[in-house]
Amino acid sequence: MEDFKVKDFLQTHKTIVSVGRLVWTKNYEELLYVTAAVKQKVPDIGLLILGEGEERLKLERLINELNINENVLLAGSKKNPMSYVKKCQMYVSFSFFEGFPNALLEAMMCEVPVLHTACKTGPIEMLTGEYTGNEQIEQPEFVQYGILVPDYFGMKDEK
Repeated sequence: MEDFKVKDFLQTHKTIVSVGRLVWTKNYEELLYVTAAVKQKVPDIGLLILGEGEERLKLERLINELNINENVLLAGSKKNPMSYVKKCQMYVSFSFFEGFPNALLEAMMCEVPVLHTACKTGPIEMLTGEYTGNEQIEQPEFVQYGILVPDYFGMKDEK
């Protein structure tokens, strides 16, 4: 059963969702900056992040710094995250790396529009429906099953 806070958030925002561990490689920082920028044009934008991890406190500080407290909900780990994903307008991931992105596949199965970085392995093949051999793209591409965006930030800041 979904908790009241998430249910209320979903009802009061145009919600995008991201699912995964709160770790550097998932690039949630960039997603927060994008959310702050989008908020300027879409004040009721909402970002629901499902997951826990070592970056939680850092992300909470950035949310406060960007003044997007009302627009972002760090909802923690959920037993059945897809029950939340299917209620959102879009699934987004800005990951630097992926092996096999389970959350992306599950969002696709929920028929939620998806936007993913064209990081090495996984998303490109899953969203185009074919193996392309590409490890990067130059500009956003509307492909068969979603939208791929360049990994502008990927490896340049690798720690």
